[in-house]
Amino acid sequence: MHQARRDPWWQAWAPHAPDTVTSILHVNSHPLLSVEANGQFMGLASGLRNLLRPLLEVPGASLRSSLQLPYFRLQLLLAGCGEIGAPACHTEGTSDRGKLPRETFHAKSDYVSKPLPHEGRAAMIAAAEAPGSGALLCDAYGGAVARVPKDATAFVHREELFAIQYYGNGSSPTWVDQAAAKMRPYVSGMAYQNYIDPAREGW
Repeated sequence: MHQARRDPWWQAWAPHAPDTVTSILHVNSHPLLSVEANGQFMGLASGLRNLLRPLLEVPGASLRSSLQLPYFRLQLLLAGCGEIGAPACHTEGTSDRGKLPRETFHAKSDYVSKPLPHEGRAAMIAAAEAPGSGALLCDAYGGAVARVPKDATAFVHREELFAIQYYGNGSSPTWVDQAAAKMRPYVSGMAYQNYIDPAREGW
């Protein structure tokens, strides 16, 4: 789903959407700047377009594809294994039948506690436009995640609107570092444990 470049609709919608839907916003740098949202909806396809209406009303937005699949087949598709099946859905060398190539990447993360202002959204675009190749991946929270007390489990980031993963292709950290630096004034200073960054103070 293509979305207008600096508009706030996704962040106003995704963290407050029903529990039956989840969404990830992609601000991609390569090969051309693009802003897309994808996600999963547990329900009948007939109800999806109405649920997405706040995003589809954005000038220039369009629904590129809508697949209706059983849950397990959808997970295989999202894992990049839709054509090869579950037995081959392992990294080469970790399973006798594994066919997925080992990938090299660099990543950092941040959390957004309150809606990004215009300047914060513009910083995301500027980060994506910087030389190099990467993406800012925004995972919506809210819903069932937010209803669990933050001290109930080891995962404490229950009150955030969304997480940002700065994801860089290849092994160079340069693109990721500049993206995180541009977003620093607009984020909480916390990080998702699985994207922890040893360069972060007090990591």
